[in-house]
Amino acid sequence: MALHPLLMTTWLFLGVALLYPIYLEPINQTKLYLFLILVFITTFLIPFLSISIFKLSGVISSFEMPNRAERFVPLLFITSLYGLSLYFMYSKLALGINVIAIFLGITLLLLFLTFITLKWQISLHSAASSGIVGFLLAMLAQSPEGNLLLLCTIFILLAGLVASARLFLNAHTIEEVGTGSFLGFIVCFLTVYIIN
Repeated sequence: MALHPLLMTTWLFLGVALLYPIYLEPINQTKLYLFLILVFITTFLIPFLSISIFKLSGVISSFEMPNRAERFVPLLFITSLYGLSLYFMYSKLALGINVIAIFLGITLLLLFLTFITLKWQISLHSAASSGIVGFLLAMLAQSPEGNLLLLCTIFILLAGLVASARLFLNAHTIEEVGTGSFLGFIVCFLTVYIIN
């Protein structure tokens, strides 16, 4: 649960805030806590409450959404929430290009995952955890002087654990985990690398 896809954005920004806060400029130290709370609310709390409503209303049978057919509506809704968050952060909060690039990458990844889910049950967990690795490696490639190597190492290990857990639990096949990992990494890496 600690590595649920909805929590990965919060973990990413928390790690960057602790080890490489200059990357989040123009957010300063006094506004950093407010920003992290905003990220947690918009990327975890609101989507989680929305999924809870989908569960209570019978749109999905469980929070795990093991049935591929159940995933489309919640994923489309969450993608829309991320898109609105991206728009709000870009137009109203005037956050730096680095933060915008990360939110754009997540929104693009969610869009791909949403439509892939119509035909195939790709691993959302693997896509999310490998997407974080993609973001961090793109940051590291552009800012090798930053303190990101430790964070990269931690998230590479966590992505491996997540993928292994999905296979161990028989939640996905090796193809679903591998494709999710590849898609998450490549979309997130290229978004940050190209925009920055």
